[in-house]
Amino acid sequence: MRRASSLAVACLLASGCTHTQLNFSTENLAITVAQVEQDQIVENVSRYFDDPYAVPAQVELSSGQVAINNSATPSLSLPFTSPTTPTRVFGLAGTIQLAENWGLAPVTDSADLTRLRLFYRCATGSFRMGEEKQYPAPMKPSSGGGQEAAGPKTMTCDPKLPSGAPPIGTDGSIDPTKVNIKAGIFSQDKAPPCSADGPSVNLGTYGIRTIWVCSRKDLDDFLIAILNATPNTTGGGQKPAKAQFSAPLFSFSTN
Repeated sequence: MRRASSLAVACLLASGCTHTQLNFSTENLAITVAQVEQDQIVENVSRYFDDPYAVPAQVELSSGQVAINNSATPSLSLPFTSPTTPTRVFGLAGTIQLAENWGLAPVTDSADLTRLRLFYRCATGSFRMGEEKQYPAPMKPSSGGGQEAAGPKTMTCDPKLPSGAPPIGTDGSIDPTKVNIKAGIFSQDKAPPCSADGPSVNLGTYGIRTIWVCSRKDLDDFLIAILNATPNTTGGGQKPAKAQFSAPLFSFSTN
């Protein structure tokens, strides 16, 4: 009876691990999204310090999936050390398999890439006067059968306005037809004294460069602006990232 109860408890514990691990992995998957987006943005920033006219290397995370598979195998062996003193050994071996999959959509649309390049050039300080005329407005089908703007029609590159904020019109009102990118928020190898929104942040070393941003708010505003710059990119394939391990979940012995 004691053996049966112990094995039952072990099995219950094993099944409970699946639920706990699934919750943890799902939360971790969601938290990872922002980090993945930030890392690819800073990688591109580093490239733009080398080549101000580079084509952005950008992907969209279109989907994510977590799969957990636990298995448990109870065992019983009765080796005898002597004819009169048996040693009973009970064990519960198990395997935990964890797989996390991301769906990736590479940005290849020419209009999306042009918007991204203008945004990166502005944020790294290589934007030149007049380049805002190259900004392609996001388009969508109109009711009349043609195309109409689906987002801001023009952009500005202004160090005084946060990224993503529509600039102020000539009459002092917000102009929703424009989008601003805050100029020069990134620097290489030294902290930029350029923001009142917080201290400069060292984002780490990418390639041979240490990348800094004026403030955490500037980085987050720019990230959101980048996400809104690629409306024409959809679909994408799967790029799985898997982790698997196995370990005994429970074991004991009695004499």
